[in-house]
Amino acid sequence: MLRIYRFLASRKTALVLLVLVTVLSVAGALLPQEHLVGKRAYEEWKAANPALAALSGFLGLNRYASSWLFLAPLFLLLASTMACSLERIVGHFRDRPSRWVDGADLRNLEGRACYTLLHGAGPAGQAVEVVERVLRRARYAVDVQPLGDRRYLVSGEKGRWGFWGSIIFHLSFMLIFVGALLSAAGSLRGTMHIVEGQAFVEDHGYYDRVMEGPLFWESHRRFAVVLKDYWPVEKGEYVVDYRATLEVFDDFHSVKEDTVGIGERFVYEGVHFSHKSHGYAVKVKLMKQGSGEVLLDGYLSLAVLFEEDEVSYTDYYEVEEAGLRLDMHLYPDFASGEGGFTTASPFANNPYLNLAVTGIEGGESRLFQGLVKLGQTVRFGEYVLSFTDVRYWASFYVIYDRGIPVIFFGFWVGFFGLLWRVLVHRENLWILVEGGDNRVRVEAAGRSEAPKPLFQEVFDRVVLDIKKEVAMK
Repeated sequence: MLRIYRFLASRKTALVLLVLVTVLSVAGALLPQEHLVGKRAYEEWKAANPALAALSGFLGLNRYASSWLFLAPLFLLLASTMACSLERIVGHFRDRPSRWVDGADLRNLEGRACYTLLHGAGPAGQAVEVVERVLRRARYAVDVQPLGDRRYLVSGEKGRWGFWGSIIFHLSFMLIFVGALLSAAGSLRGTMHIVEGQAFVEDHGYYDRVMEGPLFWESHRRFAVVLKDYWPVEKGEYVVDYRATLEVFDDFHSVKEDTVGIGERFVYEGVHFSHKSHGYAVKVKLMKQGSGEVLLDGYLSLAVLFEEDEVSYTDYYEVEEAGLRLDMHLYPDFASGEGGFTTASPFANNPYLNLAVTGIEGGESRLFQGLVKLGQTVRFGEYVLSFTDVRYWASFYVIYDRGIPVIFFGFWVGFFGLLWRVLVHRENLWILVEGGDNRVRVEAAGRSEAPKPLFQEVFDRVVLDIKKEVAMK
């Protein structure tokens, strides 16, 4: 066990682990992450790079932030940092001021030290009283130690708790690494979209794509977010933003409501919803003519495709109960001309749905092809289809990162420890007083954790006061 501790407490071990974590982070940043680029884009990259994709999947680099290949060295780096910090803390307690003076030999001080020798007349006891008074006036904690044969050692100490600044600073590194480990292993990142007027529940099955760390343990909050309203913000002839009004229901009670634009963030209970994009969802109702059985009745979100200067809303949906495939292309503000069908504006002023219905099985059996206006019903075979509504859908990037508060707290703790360390310096003065017959000999030495030029000024001022009051030369 002691060998393991010494291995982790080695700075070489910490450096190797830090390099390894950095290399893995760079590798993960260069390789496509499946949960970020989307299934279609990832499959295209996988088809173009089969060998690299196979290696990436085997090593978990396609989801590196939640893979044990990344988390294991990160955990070891945390343990190594804690061991190194513990060694530093123990070293602070071992390096006590009493160890700075070897007996009463003040000449052997090392580091940021100052030394001077004074001679004068008078009894040693009187000189000790003066030295003690001067040190107390300079706000040093004073201790007088008789050494025998008219020899006294007067010790003064200031800023004795300054070393705690270093301890707190090292503890902040531990907090930051714990937060990083929590962020990588115990957090959630996903994407979801909500149709206007509908709700999203913060639970695994409601996300479009989601990545949960191995230590997340399904810690979902399970509150509901309703997209109450969605509208464009226009300035002159241009749309400058889209706004979404969200309302949160927790335990069936409305607890928060806010409005966010594209790129803005909505936060509830530590879960961050970043407003990414938007599109259209069409409500379609499909029934059998004879029985009236409803096979489909709901909003179908259409993908947004950008082609040069045009934006199109298109997608397909398979109704397995009827064996049908619905290919849909929405024209929000329908217009026709010599170039064919187009949309006069991005707003749903005159919605038309270009609909193609085919059978899933049996080849390309086309049952219907044509334009369907909002509110219109069409019939084909034994089915009836109605185009009843058009609404916006909004997309959000969701982050529930339990490590971020710990990391920020660690940074503040580190700032506080660093500030403490800068402002509070440990200073020690030792005044050795030796008396004889009507003469006195004084050795003054001191050491400080502050830069030596700064401490030299303090030391010289104290020595000058002693010289004046004891009348030394």
